Amino acid sequence: MLFIYLQLVFMVIIWGFSFVVVDIAVEFMPPLSVAFYRFVIASLAFIIIDIYLKLFRKKNQIKNNNKKRSYSKKDWILLILASFTGVSFFFFAQYSAIEIIGPSLPALFVCLLSPVIIASIGGFHLITGGNLNRL
Repeated sequence: MLFIYLQLVFMVIIWGFSFVVVDIAVEFMPPLSVAFYRFVIASLAFIIIDIYLKLFRKKNQIKNNNKKRSYSKKDWILLILASFTGVSFFFFAQYSAIEIIGPSLPALFVCLLSPVIIASIGGFHLITGGNLNRL
């Protein structure tokens, strides 16, 4: 259990350093380029992890009796569109703010407002009974 908490603390420290690293990086390249290279590095890391996990599962022949959900072509298109628009706009706005006003205020807003917004949406979801289609 202690190991999990240490991992969480390590993750928060790494996340906090990312604002400072971006502040240094935007001195050398535009925010859009910083976001692009971050996504390229993250994508390569996820691909390597995915390949490793697939080889590891195949090697040990882990069988899961649960029925796997397959995604339709429409689901993949919506997922990719949401990934490119939402995440890209968020990081572009964040990196532009870091370039203009430094890392302190963007970090403060992101770290403090995200839990408040998530809790508000979660509370609204509970109030509507989990059915957002009624809106």
